[in-house]
Amino acid sequence: MEDVAVIRNITTRANHKPWITAEVCTMLKARNVTFKSGNLVALKTARANLNRAIRQAKRAYGQKIQGFFQDHTNTREMWEGIRVITNYKAPQMSCKDDMVFLN
Repeated sequence: MEDVAVIRNITTRANHKPWITAEVCTMLKARNVTFKSGNLVALKTARANLNRAIRQAKRAYGQKIQGFFQDHTNTREMWEGIRVITNYKAPQMSCKDDMVFLN
């Protein structure tokens, strides 16, 4: 197989919204388990708990973002808020191990 194609390890990550927290993930898994069990009363409760957790997480995320823009004199914090909203990450500079490049 290596003669035809290069074998590479691929890392997959979840593509969640920024307000999805660990608590919301556990509520989501609990809702899925109750759905598979077939218990309608428990499913109704699990769905209500999930919706409540999502609303709280969205509210907390919104307050976190608004906190970046409260102080108009602190431009560093404002730009940090813009980076969080746009999900911008600066490219990482890596030094190559090539001796020609290092000299």
